[in-house]
Amino acid sequence: MDRGNKMQEEKRRNTRYKKIKIFTILLTGFLLCYAAVMMHIGGSVNIRELLSSGRVYDFSREELQSSSRNWQYSEEEQGYWIQKNSALKKWKIEKKATGWCFLYVTVKEMSQEAMDIRIIYYNKTGGKVIEQPHTLTKGENIIILQYPGEELYRMGIRIYGGKDQFLSIQSMQLRENALGFSMRRFGKLMAVSYLGFLVVLAVFWLIRKRYLDIPRNIDRTVAQKQHYKGICLEELQGGAISDYQAEKNNRGNCLEALQEIYQILIEDVCKWVHHRTVPKGREVSRKLLWCFLFLWMIAANLLGWCTDGQAHRYYMLSLSMIFLMIAVLAWERPLCYLNWKNPLCLAWLWLWIGTLLSDVFVVSDYKWHGIPMLLACGILIFVWNNMKYPRKMIAEISWALEVDFGIAVLFCMIYRTKKLAVCYNGIFPDSQQFSMYAALMLAVFLVEISGLTGEKKLFKKSVWPITGAALSLFFLQRAGSRSGFAAAAVLLGIFAVWNFYNRKNWLWEWKILAVSGLKAGIIAFLCVCVVHVSTKYLPETLGTEWNFEQEHLVSNLQPEQMAEFDALQPGLMKDVQSVKDTDYSMYWKNYIRRFGLTGSNQEIRLRRESIPSDNTYIQMMYRSGIFILIPFLLLQISLIWNGIKQLKKGTREDMWVFMIGAVFLCFCFVTDADVPAGHPLWFCYYAGVGYWFHNYGQKDSGRVKGKQICRSNQWNE
Repeated sequence: MDRGNKMQEEKRRNTRYKKIKIFTILLTGFLLCYAAVMMHIGGSVNIRELLSSGRVYDFSREELQSSSRNWQYSEEEQGYWIQKNSALKKWKIEKKATGWCFLYVTVKEMSQEAMDIRIIYYNKTGGKVIEQPHTLTKGENIIILQYPGEELYRMGIRIYGGKDQFLSIQSMQLRENALGFSMRRFGKLMAVSYLGFLVVLAVFWLIRKRYLDIPRNIDRTVAQKQHYKGICLEELQGGAISDYQAEKNNRGNCLEALQEIYQILIEDVCKWVHHRTVPKGREVSRKLLWCFLFLWMIAANLLGWCTDGQAHRYYMLSLSMIFLMIAVLAWERPLCYLNWKNPLCLAWLWLWIGTLLSDVFVVSDYKWHGIPMLLACGILIFVWNNMKYPRKMIAEISWALEVDFGIAVLFCMIYRTKKLAVCYNGIFPDSQQFSMYAALMLAVFLVEISGLTGEKKLFKKSVWPITGAALSLFFLQRAGSRSGFAAAAVLLGIFAVWNFYNRKNWLWEWKILAVSGLKAGIIAFLCVCVVHVSTKYLPETLGTEWNFEQEHLVSNLQPEQMAEFDALQPGLMKDVQSVKDTDYSMYWKNYIRRFGLTGSNQEIRLRRESIPSDNTYIQMMYRSGIFILIPFLLLQISLIWNGIKQLKKGTREDMWVFMIGAVFLCFCFVTDADVPAGHPLWFCYYAGVGYWFHNYGQKDSGRVKGKQICRSNQWNE
């Protein structure tokens, strides 16, 4: 039975790896074809910027929908009604954008077949640079610009004879180079190139299957006979092959070499500290370091160290030192080689190796995330996996997060006012990051609530986690992020499903749980009311209001509603942006057209201001190159897939890792959730997943017997 189970496990592992290999090959081919097509459209071989589009200025949706005296915009009809025969509308353009050669105007609808217009360009003093005639028609209008090479501050369009006529402009763009890109052309080229890739791949697979697999099978058979000499054929087929393959996989691979590097770097220091400290002191020190780590990340985010080139290097060095100190304090016994050969670990290593390579090619001070994560965080995970009870580390991380959450709540009550109709930023400079933090804490408290069954003094132990979960939901509501609402719904769904599968743990004491939960819920409600009132009035009463530098204020109201609130309370909506005006597609296009193979740290600006990507996948591909998408997606898919499998029979620690991964995924689509070293969720996602490196898909949370080579004869204490 044991050998049969081993064979079945080996088959499942091989099937899983085959699927992952197929996915990786197909995605790699797609990205290769994408790079080739974009360079072909751009007309040059440029690995740093595939499209080579030059400077581009996109007029925003807000700019194309704003009314002027003679151009009245209609929200219902999505276009302008022209008020007089000589109607002029002006737009601001980039301050130092000289050398514009083309203007692209896409007209969606117009009441006439053609309109006579004049394009007018103004300099800094407001004087006309040139006035260029053109006939505007429905569809795409490509206008070759003619004017001296001066700085242009404004552009205007004057329509002649257009009184009471309708005009709907879908998009408008100034370009340095001609636009060779169109979705139709791109789609055709991608289809042809990817089809060619699949044909080449099929031919290679047939050749490999026909000519290369035969010698390999012969060599494997010979090796098996030599290794298992004297074992009967039935035993060999019954399980010895699986043992041989497992032993072969664990010998001489790159993962073993990496773990040996980790052991060489940290083992002696760990022994020295271990002999001079006591277990209780090491545990307390780890907890304090975890508390400091998360507060340090939040402080670095607020002070701008994550984006300031000069401070960033020292900040990453400090994080590396904290990781290593926690690893040293977590060491319990001589480090052993672990079986890390699983999709999750391989994707994690591939991700940070790719980030490290991008750091080498990109010239910028704001980089070097690969080395701290690959070495310092890798050592931490390696030591963590070697602990007798790795789940203790998750308990310590959760404890530290809860302590810091209490500090964060007090900070918000005393220093951070909730403004009327404005999304709450809390302890972060923008509401999206605060929403990420609240969702992270909701996951932590839900996991703690799941472990309350069977506890003595249930009511006393349930007050804090239920109150924390209620406060997390309250902060999610105040942050007003749609991604945060989605994350809360997903977390509550995971919580419900996991407790359904583990209903035997609480069904026999459901009355006690209900009564204790009701009492704790009343206390939680009162605490939420106190926090609600305090964040509205206490900072102003005490005179302790604290506004962060570069704080980003947003509102979920429509611009018209914001104007009404501002009239009600003058100055309320100063520097507040409406979420409804956020043009995600405009931001994404500006990043996508600058994709490269090596990545970039150049700040992208639009309308004289730096703009966010508002998408984690786009941000990572822009920052570290398009191929970083492969390990990032593999990491997410492996984590979510393993988490779904662990829902039925997994532990609370498994649910903790799964919930963190689910929260991170929810913020990937319309938020840049990958805040390098600047958010507790970022660290919990990339470090917390290490809990599964050694027990990926297994029930036991400790070390797996028979899957490690412990060279204790070399590492004598």
